[in-house]
Amino acid sequence: MGDDNSSTKGGSEVVDPLFLNHSDHPRLVLCSKKLNDGSIKKPKADKKPLDSAAWQQCNDMMVSWLLTSLEPDVADRVIYLTTAHEIWEDLRECFSQNNVPRLFQINLEIASLTQGQLSIAAYYTKLKGF
Repeated sequence: MGDDNSSTKGGSEVVDPLFLNHSDHPRLVLCSKKLNDGSIKKPKADKKPLDSAAWQQCNDMMVSWLLTSLEPDVADRVIYLTTAHEIWEDLRECFSQNNVPRLFQINLEIASLTQGQLSIAAYYTKLKGF
């Protein structure tokens, strides 16, 4: 006869919405909190080590998903960033339609693109890359 909390401390049942189990699947919804806006800051490891570890695990999984879903050239641009929020913000800054200089550069590259010695497939692939 112990208190009710003793049964969950040693067990594997965790009720924290940010906890990721080894059996979590990438297509499942992890939690209902918004995680991409940077509003959930990483807890201090010395004050809340379990919360900090859970946050880091969730962030690492989201970073992995983002990096594997990007084209290799784009992933190379953001691979050095440490949080999913930083990656998301960098991509938004680079590829949002509010980035007028980048849009101008892309339009120039498309306008100057010629097939030249490229095969149709290679030319199409290069054009589609824009």
